[in-house]
Amino acid sequence: MAKLVPGENLSDKFVSALLREIVKGERQAGTQLPSEGDLALQYGVSRTVVREGIRELVALGMIAKRQGQRSFTTPREEWNLLDPRVLAAFLRHNDRRKELLHDLFAARLLIECYAAATAAIKRDEEDLALMQQEIETMAAAMDDPEAFVQADFRFHARVQQAARNLIVSSLVAMINELLMVSRRFTKRTPPELEGLIEDHRAIFAAIEQQEPAKARQAMAHHLLWIAKSADLHISEDDVESFQLVGEGDGDWGLGESPLDL
Repeated sequence: MAKLVPGENLSDKFVSALLREIVKGERQAGTQLPSEGDLALQYGVSRTVVREGIRELVALGMIAKRQGQRSFTTPREEWNLLDPRVLAAFLRHNDRRKELLHDLFAARLLIECYAAATAAIKRDEEDLALMQQEIETMAAAMDDPEAFVQADFRFHARVQQAARNLIVSSLVAMINELLMVSRRFTKRTPPELEGLIEDHRAIFAAIEQQEPAKARQAMAHHLLWIAKSADLHISEDDVESFQLVGEGDGDWGLGESPLDL
């Protein structure tokens, strides 16, 4: 067991090291951890650092504690995979990363199609101006991948804001933060970037024209292409089992598919 190098926050380093070992399967579910003293010796840190780190890993669902017993590792079903640190470790060190990305993208597809359709009904002129601004930023950032990705994410945030649903906005913001972990360094060719900009223009046009069905379809087309480019193989069938209950003012009716392409 390599000792940690002194310097930056040792508690964070200890958490990252133990998190990595758990995710990689080096510490199988149900395995008891060594005592605080032994962990401190193994990693070259103080017992206080170990105690703080264990407490944080318990909060992440990676470790459990029982009265009078040593801490032990938990099964994957109990991990908080919505925490960016857990997700980052999972994507780097677990062979089931594709499965997790698939699930994240399917959730994003479901929620963002709803958001686009609802935004087409509830948007105002300020919403439209902000969306248009992000599209223009993307068009001007063809040679700056980081700026392009940031503008892309902001565009989707503008759509969610226009839907006037705080829960949807929070859910998508969380999912997008998680997806950013795997997407930040994805390289796109100029034709692909042009295609992405056209996708956003199509979404914007449908929202501007207050066409919920077209907005939903445009968003689905865009996200399914993104999934395909990431080799995730997400299709309409992945989300057809989800049923949405509409409120009558343009939301989907009972039993209607969120894609309905």
